[in-house]
Amino acid sequence: MDRILETIKLCIIDLQKYNEGPVLLSNLGASLKEKGFDYKEYGFEKLSHLLKEYENSLRIEYTFENQYDPPVCSVSLNSHPAANNDQVTVSGNYRPSEKPSLYTWAFLGVIDRFFDDLSAMALPEIWSFADSSKNSILKNYLSYTFLKLSAEKKIVVVDGYAAFNTGLVDKLYRPIFALFSTYKKDKYMHQNGGWEWGYRSFCVRGEGDGKLITRNFQKIPERASYLNYDRYQEFIYDFRKGQPEIDAEHIIIANLPRLPRKMIDECISVNNALENFKFPNGRLDYTKLKVEVEHNDQIRKRMYNALKIAVEDAFNKVQWDYRMAIPIYYPKNDSISMLLPLALTDEKINLALVCEWQPKSERYQAHTILPLDMAYKCARLINRLDSAWLSPNEIELFNSDESEMGIDD
Repeated sequence: MDRILETIKLCIIDLQKYNEGPVLLSNLGASLKEKGFDYKEYGFEKLSHLLKEYENSLRIEYTFENQYDPPVCSVSLNSHPAANNDQVTVSGNYRPSEKPSLYTWAFLGVIDRFFDDLSAMALPEIWSFADSSKNSILKNYLSYTFLKLSAEKKIVVVDGYAAFNTGLVDKLYRPIFALFSTYKKDKYMHQNGGWEWGYRSFCVRGEGDGKLITRNFQKIPERASYLNYDRYQEFIYDFRKGQPEIDAEHIIIANLPRLPRKMIDECISVNNALENFKFPNGRLDYTKLKVEVEHNDQIRKRMYNALKIAVEDAFNKVQWDYRMAIPIYYPKNDSISMLLPLALTDEKINLALVCEWQPKSERYQAHTILPLDMAYKCARLINRLDSAWLSPNEIELFNSDESEMGIDD
């Protein structure tokens, strides 16, 4: 048997002593690390990419616990090995191996150079978190902007050319367009991926390649539209409607990996020790911890009270300054929500509370919480941010299994 597969199977079997069902990707990753196994040594950026190589022997599932959250990845042994290489089980329409549509629609050349061109031309902005790869925010932004423009039918095609509005501006605040021309399949046949278009340049109207837009495009590509100004409560928090209703059960139970370690420690220490829920490497076993929280009313009450106090504090901040509530676009269900700053431990804002306007009842509903890096990427799709509490140069990357399943690059 393949030694890598054997190691993975042993870890899954060991983790299933707590539960016969699938194991969370985060727990599998921690168990592999404990055994000294590093998937990056085998050329894989993420553990899920390695697991896909063994899809005949493993069952990989992505499930949506809530329409506002990314899918949760779990892994189990496949008792019926597949006869082909297309047996990964996926709930919903999410496939981790799929690239954003921009990458399959056009040949972009050297990817890093493509995004370097855009960042160099655009009004200066921080396009990556401190610990992330170069232009990670920009890659996420343009990929989802392209999807939105495609849905709105705003990608303009004329004879031999295609263009779209990036939503960004240059240093003179002029809109930047992405310009493509018919892909030369004969020239690039050795690397052709079936693209219809090839990247030509980023440009502004009337200058350089921008003259091609002026000359050939009767309809100038428009920006993506996110906000409905007739429903301002969707993106400006109307504090007259009071605090948001809280889905505490989902926020606490389903999002345990997102909660600050200090908060969990303080709530668990009532009648247990957090050490009892740790792997030898110090990482929390969230599968085991979730069972404890679900069945211990005292722990759940303490967590609920901590959440309630943090939400009250967030609402007070928004009453004082409406700009503290930040609108976000959520690509998966094409919706607008708002982020409220959530400080669950001390005074440090460590999470974002996602609130959605309910037009029939005219109140707000808090559905879930997001790590700050994920929150920033959703918010940046709408507009450039100038926020005191959601700044990319101060955000630490979220280091749970959700880096494997989110809306990131």
